[in-house]
Amino acid sequence: MCVCPCVCVACSSPKADVVFVIDSSGSIKSYNFVKVKNFVTNVVGSLGISNNTVRVGLVQFSDYAVVEFDLLKYSSTNDVTAAVSALRYYSDGSTHHLYALAIKLYKCIEEMFTK
Repeated sequence: MCVCPCVCVACSSPKADVVFVIDSSGSIKSYNFVKVKNFVTNVVGSLGISNNTVRVGLVQFSDYAVVEFDLLKYSSTNDVTAAVSALRYYSDGSTHHLYALAIKLYKCIEEMFTK
């Protein structure tokens, strides 16, 4: 029996929005991109994803930033891991233009949290 119902209710259904931002520029190399995808898949596997608890989004960048999937697109761990598995390594571009890239990333992340 709970001593404090408010604590038990809060603990029984934690809520979080998690956005992964991953580098897909040529400097990362394909073998490291695979490592990043494996890392994201492992983290996602431990989150307990659903629309009511943990939502996951992903932004990928090189010379440009792309919202691969937003927080509302997937509502299960299997769907998110399948989407991560299907990510394409862009390998073009670089991250040398950091100011322009930062603005593009900011816009993608802002879009992610305003839906």
